[in-house]
Amino acid sequence: MARTSKAQALAIVRTFKKWLIIGSVVCFGVFSGLAVAHVTGVTSQSATNSATQQQAAPANQGGFFQQQPQQQGGNNFGSSGTSQGPVSSSRVS
Repeated sequence: MARTSKAQALAIVRTFKKWLIIGSVVCFGVFSGLAVAHVTGVTSQSATNSATQQQAAPANQGGFFQQQPQQQGGNNFGSSGTSQGPVSSSRVS
């Protein structure tokens, strides 16, 4: 098996780098195009949905912060119920 010369190896590497850069730019363009198409599709779909939903708005317009707390046990973090005092330990050192 014959070794390639340094000049041939550098030429091969240069060609490979050129095609790698071209492929990267093409892939970036394709993914950018897909992202733009997705954003415009979601935006136009959202505009269509909001136009139809304005006719029949749901009765509960509260957001995340207007939700009623649900009692499911646990430590009641953030609830307005009674709170438990600090826990003391009688650890002997």
